[in-house]
Amino acid sequence: YIGSFAKVNEIFWSRDFSSFAKEAEITASSECANEDRKIDQSAVKAVDGVRDGAAEGLPYDHPRFPHAEWVSDKETTGAWINLEFDNEKEIKKVVLYDRPDMDNQILEGKLIFDDNSEIIVGELPNNGEPLEVQVDKNSKNVKFVVTKVSDSTESVGLAEIEVY
Repeated sequence: YIGSFAKVNEIFWSRDFSSFAKEAEITASSECANEDRKIDQSAVKAVDGVRDGAAEGLPYDHPRFPHAEWVSDKETTGAWINLEFDNEKEIKKVVLYDRPDMDNQILEGKLIFDDNSEIIVGELPNNGEPLEVQVDKNSKNVKFVVTKVSDSTESVGLAEIEVY
């Protein structure tokens, strides 16, 4: 009986929707075409507001939302995603969500801003949980570059990137 009330698309927790990442022009080093599965995993999917992706490789191997993540075209280290804003933004933090699968994990990266300053980012949780990076900068540009990945990684990407 209770199952008729529980819906997979309902939200029952607090969430900060003030990220201005959607205002940016999004580019990436590459995007997964995935024509055989007819799934769009382009760079813009990293700012679509869905913090989930394909959960392949987990114990329950559930596809969840493969259309909601950015996936590179078989890139590992050196892959990047760039958010460019029309105007300079006061950036307090960036929140990164790795793809929620056990095979592809970002172990290290860096955020690069329009003044060429960098912030080193440590290991992203392998289950799609958020990693908050404190920034405190004014910038028109935020670029995330992957510098280290797990041995099993074939295609890096992000389920979501949020900028506050």
